[in-house]
Amino acid sequence: MENNIKTFKLNGKKLGTFNQATLEFRKSVKHSIHFFRKAGAWAIACEIVDILEKEGCTTMRLHDTENNKVYTSTFDNFKAKSWGMQFSGYEKQQFMALNNWTIEGGEKANKPLALDKNDKKTDNEKR
Repeated sequence: MENNIKTFKLNGKKLGTFNQATLEFRKSVKHSIHFFRKAGAWAIACEIVDILEKEGCTTMRLHDTENNKVYTSTFDNFKAKSWGMQFSGYEKQQFMALNNWTIEGGEKANKPLALDKNDKKTDNEKR
């Protein structure tokens, strides 16, 4: 089964995995670091999105390890409702608003998660 797993890396850092058997993309994220607060959105590198499209991806799954929530979307929904942006020093990314993701279990995401008092401010908050 591991032969069916494609790992995406940038500068040695793991950005996610794609299961070629189930056509599912998975990415672990941390809300305090990866969530773009000004837009209320999660993002995937455009380069990865392009590869996933060519590979026939059907499902996107983001696991927020800080809040232990899993956000899912069909790939078609992600493509239809996401937009591209690039910030200085980062690769171009596709962003999709939180309310377009579904929390695993069928609950619809409708607002950004509250910050824990221990969360550190990141460059994303300045954007």
